[in-house]
Amino acid sequence: MDSSAVTSSSRFAWLPMLLPLLWALGCEDNNQAPTAANNPGSIVVVISVTGPDQDTNLKVLLNSSITRFSAGEDRILFTDLEAGNYRVSVENLRLNCSVDKIDPDVVSLEDSGQQTVEISVNCREAVLNQILFLRKENDQYNLYVMNADGTDQQKIAEDVDESSGYAVSPNGTQITFASDRDGDLEIFTTGPSGNNLAQLTDNSSDDFDPEFNSNGTRIAFVSERDGNREIYVMDNRGNDLRNLTNNAAADYAPRWNPAGSLLAFVSERRGNADIFTIKGDGTELENLTRHPEFDANPKWSPDGQKIAFETLREGNFEIFVMDLRGENLFNLTRNPGYDANPVWNPFGSRIAFESSRDGNFELYMMNANGSTQIRYTENAGSDLHPNWNPSGSNIAFTRNLQGNLEIFVITGDGRGQSNLSNNPDLDTHPQWSPFKQSGVLIGDQ
Repeated sequence: MDSSAVTSSSRFAWLPMLLPLLWALGCEDNNQAPTAANNPGSIVVVISVTGPDQDTNLKVLLNSSITRFSAGEDRILFTDLEAGNYRVSVENLRLNCSVDKIDPDVVSLEDSGQQTVEISVNCREAVLNQILFLRKENDQYNLYVMNADGTDQQKIAEDVDESSGYAVSPNGTQITFASDRDGDLEIFTTGPSGNNLAQLTDNSSDDFDPEFNSNGTRIAFVSERDGNREIYVMDNRGNDLRNLTNNAAADYAPRWNPAGSLLAFVSERRGNADIFTIKGDGTELENLTRHPEFDANPKWSPDGQKIAFETLREGNFEIFVMDLRGENLFNLTRNPGYDANPVWNPFGSRIAFESSRDGNFELYMMNANGSTQIRYTENAGSDLHPNWNPSGSNIAFTRNLQGNLEIFVITGDGRGQSNLSNNPDLDTHPQWSPFKQSGVLIGDQ
């Protein structure tokens, strides 16, 4: 081999190693090499929360992926951010709180820059993770609220109609109930501490059994103002009143579906009690049961795809379930005793109910398909009115202790019970208020 060729080849062997370095130096001269990651920016979020029952742990997100929690502080700092646009949002607010302002809601961040975002949140007084119940005092029922452990029992409304009950708005800021304090039953609302009492209906006939829709803006109720029982709806201030059913027969027991778009109710327009559905605007009336025997007390599954109800179609009270067309009908309980008042857990996987199959009314539990029916309580008196907490971990109910009614709680697995109200007056019809956070279910499914 030619020695000069070898020498020439060795002389240029270092060039491949040098070329990347030369390229990088050239890029640096042309301002191309530094990336945004080497020149990080930051965003400061300044938080203002006003009102009672404040949410002090806001979840703030940039582009729905970069997350920080305020943890009681009024500022959140996002650091090490690349240049670009960032959309600012807030999630998992307490149900009683709302975002009034995010300014700006889209931030344009440059290299090494810092931007400030202001977030304003307003919160309203609310009953959250508490238990409401009725207490009979001086021959009238008054509405009380207490903590989940039975402490701090406070009266928030007087002279509440026990037979038609009451309802809590989904965000816990309003309670609606019927009262005959003016001589006939009318619909009222009140705030969580008994403040802001308002009368929503005013006519010479009875209005009762109010029920909030899923966003708390509409209230369905039963009215006898037309000479028979009809289903009416109005907004939560008593305006925009509308008769949905407008039929000569009795219509009653309105229950909103979880989406707040459809009502299930009981109608006697065929000569017996059947379960119907109707849209919130009064259209698309459907008879689901179409049976000559008594069908009543419709209860929506949490996903809104099924309805459990009580029926006499097999000669005794049983709990059936059906789909939204009234099809796929199934007897869940199949027992000669009296089975009634089905209550779905928040996940739709189990149903609590009342049964007299062992001689007196006790609380029972079954899977949503009717399997594994278990007796949950054992009491010489009756145990009634089961009501799940929003996490599905506990059930509040009414217990008859030798003639005195008390509010008890039992764990969702039936292991532990305790007397919450513990008062010589009659306490009944417990109902859990919403949990503090939205969109979160915790507990055994």
